[in-house]
Amino acid sequence: MHNFLNAQRLLLLTNIKGVLDKNGKILTSLSPEDVDNLIKDGTIYGGMIPKIAGALDAVKAGLRSATIVDAEFLMRVYWKFLLMKELVLRFLK
Repeated sequence: MHNFLNAQRLLLLTNIKGVLDKNGKILTSLSPEDVDNLIKDGTIYGGMIPKIAGALDAVKAGLRSATIVDAEFLMRVYWKFLLMKELVLRFLK
């Protein structure tokens, strides 16, 4: 599929902070072995499992990277960027 789309990266949005370890710290990089262990011990559960499975499948199929990000955080960053007048060219009616 990535060849058809000419995609290099996959971005998956979620409604939570991300994958958290047992201490509540956001995990920023996972190997397939890490994922297996975190699912087995219950750290990764519920709706995050299919997101992670999709991300791993995408990388195994040849994408350079797959990222799971909190959509709310992404939107906050996006709006801050748009409000920085010196960095954005806007076209007004």
